[in-house]
Amino acid sequence: MIYATLGEFYKHFEGSQVGPEDAWKVYLGAKKAALKMQVFGRHVKIGERIMEVTVHHKRENATPRGITNEEMNNFKHSASAKANSLVGGSILALPQKGWSFGINDAWVCGGVHSGQEFHCASDPGANDNVFDAKHMVTVTGRELIGLAIAGYQRARGVSPKFGAVYVSTNKDYGLLDLVSYKEQMDAFDNDQEKVRDFLLKHNMIN
Repeated sequence: MIYATLGEFYKHFEGSQVGPEDAWKVYLGAKKAALKMQVFGRHVKIGERIMEVTVHHKRENATPRGITNEEMNNFKHSASAKANSLVGGSILALPQKGWSFGINDAWVCGGVHSGQEFHCASDPGANDNVFDAKHMVTVTGRELIGLAIAGYQRARGVSPKFGAVYVSTNKDYGLLDLVSYKEQMDAFDNDQEKVRDFLLKHNMIN
């Protein structure tokens, strides 16, 4: 289901840490992203701060794959200094303590519901980028699950910046919504092997 109204969205949203108003803004921001694409993956942090990419990193080809401050600058919306999903940037970026699984799922749905490409800043073939011993999957893993539900597949070619690009393979952009997302997550019953089989079957990971 593609959400056309706030009322439709409210019926499906089950946020716990933040209210549905911010989730709705994120959904619309992603859906109307100026760059017509989304970037997802693990944030590369030093302590609590997203890593700054220096000239030395670039010269030595030593920049780790993932979302760094460079991505936050490059995939922003013109109305903000950094990537900001609330106003249509192409990375889910929120004020501190504003994140929740519900917000994250709404962001994925927003990009999917307008048929955008999703570019993976991290290596989806690396086990620790996708799976987590405590929580079954990482947030990146959860995002890959959402794309699989929506009928996305990895493109054969690779982006020079990002190794994996995921594209929609059908015109039914409403295959994924907040309800189908939650139902699939619940169906895994916290079984990591079920998730692995699901992602392999849908060619999301190697």
